[in-house]
Amino acid sequence: MIRHTIKTNYLETIDWLNGKIIDWCSAGEEYSLDGQKHQRAKYHYGSFDGSITSPDGQYSFVYKRLGTKGLLLKNGEILREINRSYYCAESYEYPAAFVVWDYVTYLIHCPIKYCQLDFENVETLPFKVMKTDDRDSDGTTYKMDKNSSFRFGKGGKIFKFETLNGNVYIKKQS
Repeated sequence: MIRHTIKTNYLETIDWLNGKIIDWCSAGEEYSLDGQKHQRAKYHYGSFDGSITSPDGQYSFVYKRLGTKGLLLKNGEILREINRSYYCAESYEYPAAFVVWDYVTYLIHCPIKYCQLDFENVETLPFKVMKTDDRDSDGTTYKMDKNSSFRFGKGGKIFKFETLNGNVYIKKQS
């Protein structure tokens, strides 16, 4: 291996993409081993000190290593904010990774509990659950947006619902 020295302005994060070093927090600044520079994105995300990139280079995740905040980026632009639990966040680095499964890119991270990893489809927004004030039922009623997909129990089939002014009832098959 040959030693290379690359002059930079200011590096905040270091990641490797297609044979080049990339700093997503500095507007996606790319550094080639021959010294050439190229800016892939428009925006700087200055308060983060870690980053990972999906295998195809389309998605990246910038985060505070010992913090609770991160940003999911697509081609250098913000898709959404990602959070994790405060529990032990100052002691352990933000656990996150990208994986591609059946041609779909997932961000693996722990948004709810430190001991639970979630596989989040990067192109699907997380669904929003709202408690309703429905007085017609015998229990608590929750409402989700129409584009939600979620898993019941310990896994199995994934159910996707699209309704127009309707309800979805799931009953155990007899």
